[in-house]
Amino acid sequence: MPQDCSRRSFLTTSATLLALPIGVQLAGCRDSSTPEPAKQKFSDQKFELIDLALQHEFGAVVQYGNHAGVIAHLHKNSETDTFTKTIQQIITDEVHHTIQLTQIMKEEGEEPTIAVWPPQTAETTQDMIAQDIAAESGAVKLYQQILSQDFDDRVKRIIETIMQTEELHHHIFSKLSVRRN
Repeated sequence: MPQDCSRRSFLTTSATLLALPIGVQLAGCRDSSTPEPAKQKFSDQKFELIDLALQHEFGAVVQYGNHAGVIAHLHKNSETDTFTKTIQQIITDEVHHTIQLTQIMKEEGEEPTIAVWPPQTAETTQDMIAQDIAAESGAVKLYQQILSQDFDDRVKRIIETIMQTEELHHHIFSKLSVRRN
C-alpha cells in the first residue's frame, strides 16, 4: 500500500516550516485510503503558532536525544561525554518549553497537541549537528512570529525567554560544529 509521508519530504530544515501556511496538515504517515483527520480548530490563529511550536519542541527532544546517542556511539572519548551532557541540558530546556507552551494553551482554553514535528537524522556527526542548528534557527524564527501576535505581556515574556534559550542553543550547537571540524 502506498504511504503518504509528505511532511518528512518538505522538512529538509526547520526553516522550511515558516514558508508553509499555518494550516498545513501534520497528521503524519498514514495509509492513503485513510481519510484526513479533522484539522484542529483554534479560537485564534495565534494558537496555531503555539501548537506548531509545541510540535517543534517535541521533535527537538526526540532528534537531540537520538543525535546524542548516535554521536556517543560513534566517538567514544571524553569530549563525547561533555557533548552528551550538553545535549542532555538542551533536551531538559526543550522539555521545559513543552510544559510552558502546554500551560499557555490550557490557560487559553485551547487543547495542546501531542503531535511531534518529524525529527531528522543523518549519517555523520557534522550533518547531525547541522540539523540541530537548523532546528534551532527554525525555532527562533517561529518564536519571533509568535511574538508578533496579540498575546498578553505575561505570555510574551514566556515566549521571549523561550526564544532566548533557543538562541543560546543555536550558539552552543554552532560552537560544537566548529569544534568537530
